[in-house]
Amino acid sequence: MKDILRGTLVRLAADPPEALAKGFALWGRDSEYARLADSDPATLWSEKKHKERIEKSLAEDGVQSWHFSVHTLADDVLIGEVGIRAKWV
Repeated sequence: MKDILRGTLVRLAADPPEALAKGFALWGRDSEYARLADSDPATLWSEKKHKERIEKSLAEDGVQSWHFSVHTLADDVLIGEVGIRAKWV
């Protein structure tokens, strides 16, 4: 069976909220990232605030979600995240 969570350059992983929060906090302090990622003014959230937001998102009632972090294969660096959210009606 083909490994669908691994490409030629990156792999998808299920990192804990603490690991994602650390990455988000670092990216939030990058002005170019903030400018390209959103049209709203940048907010400087702490790792704790990001972790709380991630955990709340994972625990929402009626919403099933799958979150993956994107890591490089070459040096296993966190470079992004992707998620799928399904709200069953």
